[in-house]
Amino acid sequence: MWRGLCPRWRLRGLIAAWVAYRKEAAGRLGTGGEDSAAAGERLLRLRARIAQRLPLLTTAVPEPLRAEAREQAAAITEILNRPLPGEAAPGAQPWDWEEFESRWRAHFIFLHMLRGVRLATAGAPAAGGLSVPNGLSRRRRPLRLPGARWAGGLIRLALLAAAAYIVARTLGLRWDTAGRFVLEPPAGAEGWARNLGLAVKGIGLAAAGLLAPVVAAYGATVTVVLLAVLGVALVCWRYLRG
Repeated sequence: MWRGLCPRWRLRGLIAAWVAYRKEAAGRLGTGGEDSAAAGERLLRLRARIAQRLPLLTTAVPEPLRAEAREQAAAITEILNRPLPGEAAPGAQPWDWEEFESRWRAHFIFLHMLRGVRLATAGAPAAGGLSVPNGLSRRRRPLRLPGARWAGGLIRLALLAAAAYIVARTLGLRWDTAGRFVLEPPAGAEGWARNLGLAVKGIGLAAAGLLAPVVAAYGATVTVVLLAVLGVALVCWRYLRG
């Protein structure tokens, strides 16, 4: 699960570093550069962060975008190697802000486009890449657990029931003594807030009632741990089922 998220995190880190590099360049091109050891070290760290994540463009993107990704990576590397004002680089061509902004924006758009593309994890080919020699697909088969469909349906039904209860209670809808629905809208913001609080409290009391046997048998600490394990298991199941 986490391996599948790593390319996304690396891409987000690359975009964040690219935005920070623009901010640094804007300050230097606007003021003539900040000539200090701290500023030079900060700029060097930014370049290092971007360079560390650039291989993502050539290893994780789908095959149809691979050539363009290589060109983008090469162009970004050229921008990083070109000094900004305040850096000692005899004979280097100075940056013009309009030129820098135009090139930076083009790479920024391409990086954000990759956020909508399925990236490959380490050790696996990108979508549309090489296939397995025996012709079988490497595509992960969804995991089907016994009773998972019924469990998912019950969970959705419980969530819908809780949401309907909160909405009805907040609006002031209730049963009267004659067994009929009565609508008593709250007066003012305070009334709405009170009804919402009562609805949430009612859901909490109902959940506590359901968990009371577990708490009585195993204690509050064990119950919390069991709920946490159940939550993690549900998230993993949701991912594995595809």
